[in-house]
Amino acid sequence: MDTQTSTHNIYLIISLAFFTVLLLLFIVSLYRLLDYRIRSYKQRLQREIEWVDKERGRLSADLHDEVGSNLATIAILLQRIDSVNFEENQQRMIHLLDTQRQKLKEIVYGWAPPLLHSQGLELALVDLLEDMRALHTGKLNYEVRLNNKNLDMVPSMHLFLIVKEVLTNILKHAGAGLIRFKAYYSTKWLMVEIENDGKRFSWPAGRLTVAGNGLQNIKNRAEVIDAAIDISYSKQGLTIWKIQVPIKKMLAKDV
Repeated sequence: MDTQTSTHNIYLIISLAFFTVLLLLFIVSLYRLLDYRIRSYKQRLQREIEWVDKERGRLSADLHDEVGSNLATIAILLQRIDSVNFEENQQRMIHLLDTQRQKLKEIVYGWAPPLLHSQGLELALVDLLEDMRALHTGKLNYEVRLNNKNLDMVPSMHLFLIVKEVLTNILKHAGAGLIRFKAYYSTKWLMVEIENDGKRFSWPAGRLTVAGNGLQNIKNRAEVIDAAIDISYSKQGLTIWKIQVPIKKMLAKDV
């Protein structure tokens, strides 16, 4: 009887020790997971803070260097309004005012177009693509189907500016004759695909680790919205950008 009791106690102790080890392993794993998530959140928050600071600096520089100096010139010309060169000064003021209007539009558009706030991502992309089509000497085809989701403004702004940066790079540097653009939803992703027949970029397919402010901005914004960006090349010689953003990351917080 004593032997059976002793054996039973030994099994009980072993079982308790085993479950204790399992519990400790679970607690350690949970701690590591929480620690990883906290560090990831802090890194993402830091990237967003750095991005906001950089954008603030860009806006400040644009307003000071471009708008401020030209407004000072207009003020000087206004002081000469009674001079003998009235018509010449008037034409210079009109030109400077028109330049300032265009520059302010570029500054606002560089942050986020008003249409994005008032009408949403789909119409903002369509408007951007129409502007790009007007600038493009070749053929630009597009299809945008994003009208059935309530998208959050901040990730929408980041995605819009990623698309704008990619298209601007294609127009300025690739020398493409054909550009094809698609934006749509898959099961779990908001998908953007951009194809062009211009010159290939200089980095290996799939990598986005090159120098340059524009491309670095793409990478930084993609990290903020958890976007995956893949760059590949088809047998037909097309450069293909694929941008995937989790739909749950794009949805408005009250959805």
